Amino acid sequence: MSGFFLGYAFFALVTRLGLMGYAERFGRVRVSGLCILLYALGIAATAFLRPGMLEVVGAMLGTAQGIFYPVFNAVVVEQVPGEQRGSMMALYHGGFNAGTALAMLCGGAFAEAYGYPALFLGMGAVTASAGVYLLSTQRF
Repeated sequence: MSGFFLGYAFFALVTRLGLMGYAERFGRVRVSGLCILLYALGIAATAFLRPGMLEVVGAMLGTAQGIFYPVFNAVVVEQVPGEQRGSMMALYHGGFNAGTALAMLCGGAFAEAYGYPALFLGMGAVTASAGVYLLSTQRF
């Protein structure tokens, strides 16, 4: 597991420090959508884990999270007036935490019934739907 966490932490840090300027250049929503798709690919790749893949999956997830988290936070707060930003962030993080809790609550039963590969592929597909939605709102 150390390879996963090293890959995740290294790439989250490097991308957050080195690539954030591109979010402004390419558009925050577009960058957020692409990062969610990369994150979804990392989740789905977990279904096919083999020796040596933990580092790659960690790097994918770290890259996606390292860019997505600050960029999408900016997308969320820029949509509302300043006096509503605190409430919006509470709703945003509450929704994220509720989704995580629901996935954990249902994921175990799903994995028991269908196996972990099916769980990771399904969660990857659900996550990818958010990226597809974000990208569908953009004019290229």
